[in-house]
Amino acid sequence: MKIWASAPSAAVAANARLTITNMESGVSVTATTDEVGLNRVGPLNPDSYRVPVDMDRFLFLERRSLIVQVSQTLQLDLELTVCSPSATVSLPASTPLLES
Repeated sequence: MKIWASAPSAAVAANARLTITNMESGVSVTATTDEVGLNRVGPLNPDSYRVPVDMDRFLFLERRSLIVQVSQTLQLDLELTVCSPSATVSLPASTPLLES
């Protein structure tokens, strides 16, 4: 699987953290993109995979149900979105923040 991660304005997403997980078996491979936002992972067994990508100051992104077939090189192009410094997460008042 060839993975290319980029940011807005065609900037590269160097050092993005990837976890390639086989959706059937749950077996995972972790990787990090290089200085140009590229990573090659493999060989992978033919099956269905999910690929979350995480990088500081960018929104979490995940692609699911990626099908890898026999003798196939799957290219996955991921464009990350810059996380706004004013982004907030709202929880309902009934959600406990800590449990003892």
